[in-house]
Formats: sequence, structure tokens, C-alpha cells
Amino acid sequence: MSVPYLALGPELAPGYDERTSLTTFRMFFNLLASLVAAGLGPTILDLAIESGLSPQQGYLILGAIFGGAAMVPFLLLFVFIRESPLPEPSAEAGKGFRATLGELWSNLPFRFAGGIYVLNWISFDLLALMLPFYLLYWLGEGDLLAKVDLFGLRMVPETAAFGLLLITATLTLPIWNIVSRRTSKRFAYVLGMSLWVLVQLLIWSVAPGRITAILWLAVLAGFMTSNAHVVPESMFPDVIDWDELRSGNRREGLYYGAVNFIRKLSSALATFLALQILGWSGYTAPTEGVRVFMQPDSALKAILFLTGPGVILLIVPAIVLTLFFPMDRKKQERIGVLVMKRRSRSLADRKQTNSKQTNRGQG
Repeated sequence: MSVPYLALGPELAPGYDERTSLTTFRMFFNLLASLVAAGLGPTILDLAIESGLSPQQGYLILGAIFGGAAMVPFLLLFVFIRESPLPEPSAEAGKGFRATLGELWSNLPFRFAGGIYVLNWISFDLLALMLPFYLLYWLGEGDLLAKVDLFGLRMVPETAAFGLLLITATLTLPIWNIVSRRTSKRFAYVLGMSLWVLVQLLIWSVAPGRITAILWLAVLAGFMTSNAHVVPESMFPDVIDWDELRSGNRREGLYYGAVNFIRKLSSALATFLALQILGWSGYTAPTEGVRVFMQPDSALKAILFLTGPGVILLIVPAIVLTLFFPMDRKKQERIGVLVMKRRSRSLADRKQTNSKQTNRGQG
């Protein structure tokens, strides 16, 4: 479902800056929905259990509520969105799987944008995976019942950190839209990711026991997370314009399908490797009934490395790829003009052909 949904973006927003604005708008509701689900989920589950239902039934109700709510936007898209007529496919449109992969690889902007996209999300996935371990065993010093005060509420550090990160990311999305419009997507992303590297270095340097320090860093990380949600997503449609100019075909589904497959595969591999590294370092699950459970020094070093430098090792290549990304505002605008001219000619030729066929039929 996500591939055809994402494939609508390049058509809905044909302009360089329009795509950043559309992505900002989409990601605002994406993050807002995440906040609502994170906030209401435990409450709904508690109410279900208090009413006499089992936890399994409570999770079933949660899935039905949020799954049903997630279906509504897709149904609205079907009702309200009207797609533009597609250009006539070229004679090369029906190529085989291997030839199609070769064309994907031959698209130079796709290689850069795909690499940026994948590294960007693996960085975020790795941080989300390791942060609970970091909070519990490094900053919390193994206190399984540790709590922090946030907005007058007592909550576990993991909930507080992720809550602040998501709230900040949601509120700061428009900032990166403005930066991108006034400069470029390349500058906005390099700036945001460079600042994220600094935040990761600060996370790496926090001493054990300073749980409240991570809450301030979570706010800073949320600011960079909003950048990671907006800019790479808005860069990808420019790649599809380049492909249409080169091939004469609109293949949004092909490109979004490929990059999402690569992203999920690489993210799963990165998660597997991170957990394997934890296992190799001597990490053990806490035993039942204990309040404090410490990991060996080797496991703590692995947790600290994966949370700080490990994420940086993924962010830096994404920055380098962005610096050499071959698409910019002027090039995209020129390509857009050429693509629109080609589409106009294609539609005019199609109308002329249909008119001739109609006249022959009447004759």
C-alpha cells in the first residue's frame, strides 16, 4: 500500500520547492499520528484490561482501532485525488526484471538519492533500537524501575526521551521547509545531519547516572529527526523526473518499490547485526524479580558505541552522498520544463491519432 501512496507525490507536487512543502505536510501528520498512538495506546490497553479483558484482547482492540483509523486516509485518496493522463509508453517500456535493475542502476541520481534515503533511515532505526539499552544500562545504571519527571508526570526515561524527540520533530518540521526553500535541499540536509553528528557525540559523552541530560539531548535530536523525515523524501521525486526525461516513461512505482525494498532489507540487516554485536559483547537479559541489573563492561561499551559512533558511521556517508547529489533546483526546473513539453506533445499526438481513427470509423 505504501508504494502507490508514495508514488503520488511527484505528480501532486511537480515543483522543486512544492515537493518539500508536500513532504513537510505529510510528515507532520505522520509524526502527529505516532504521538497520538503512543499517548492513547497504553490508556486504551489499561481500560480494556480494567473492564475484564485479557491483555491479548486489549492488543486486538488496539490493532482494530488504529488499523481502522489508518485505512481512512487511503480511502479518501481514492475518492478525492484525480491523476493526470499518463504519456504514451515508449517502445522500451516492457523490459524484463534484469534489464529493469540495470536501468535503475544506470540512473545516477537514483544511486545517490537511494543511498541517502537508506543510510538516513538506518541511522534513525539504529538509534531507536539502541536508545532503550543506552538509557537503562548506561545512564540508568541498570535501575529497571527508574523514573523521570516530565510535564508533572512520572514516567520511564525511554517514554520521556522518545516523547520529547517526537514532539520536537513534529513542531520543527516547517523550519527545514523554510531552510530548503531559501537555500537548497542539499544545504538543508547537510546542515541538519552535521548537527545530528554533534548531538550523537554529546550522547556518547554523557556520564552514567545523568538521565535528565538525555532529555535535553532528545529535544536536539528531535530537531534533526525532523530534517531526516523531510529532506531525503523530498529529494527522491527529482530522480523520477530525470528518469522520465531519459526513458520517456513515468515509473514512480518502480523507483519507490525498489528503494523501500532496499531500505527494509538493509534496516533488517542492520538491526540483526546490532543485536548480534550485543550478544557477542556479553549482553544478558535481566533476571526476574530484580530491581537493578548491570551488564558487563564489554556490553556497556558495545551499547555506548552503537548508540553514538555507530550512528555517526551511517550519517557521515549520507552527508558525503548529499554533497555530490547531481540534482539541484535549476536542473530540476529545466528537466521539469522539458518533461512537460514532451508530455504535451505526446498528448497532442494521441488526440490526433484518436481523431483520425474516429474519422476513419465514420467514413
